[in-house]
Amino acid sequence: MPSREERTYKIGHAAHLLDLEPYVLRFWETEFPQLRPIRTPKGQRLYTEAHLRLIARIKTLLYEHGLTIDGARRKLDQDHQWLNMLTDIHIELLDIRRILLSGPIAPHSHAPGHANGDQADTGSGQKQRDQDRDQQTEDDSVDYREQGEPGPHQPVNDG
Repeated sequence: MPSREERTYKIGHAAHLLDLEPYVLRFWETEFPQLRPIRTPKGQRLYTEAHLRLIARIKTLLYEHGLTIDGARRKLDQDHQWLNMLTDIHIELLDIRRILLSGPIAPHSHAPGHANGDQADTGSGQKQRDQDRDQQTEDDSVDYREQGEPGPHQPVNDG
């Protein structure tokens, strides 16, 4: 059953909204396994907004694109497969984002010089990277023209 906040429509109202006849909706239920309206205890069909979007898609495929029922069914299956793939990609990207936002990843160093090759980097590697970065920043800030020397990105004049 839909949540209490979710709007539902009886078959006559749904058909009217989509400019179709109720018998068309009943027929399409037999042809499209994706279309399964909710049934009340008395057997009345109730369509949700998602059902209405699906019916509108079916109508477009049949009436505007000229597909057969079998062709429309296959197209809906393809669409569903693409949606599943995109959903999987979205979930993976969210996982990657979460990992990236959680902070730096500790390197798994098995560098020589460790007493135990299984020990994680104790931070000395990070300190070295920080020192290298600081030295590079200092090198970038030196004005080699004042010293009369070519800079690291300037050609050497051997002439």
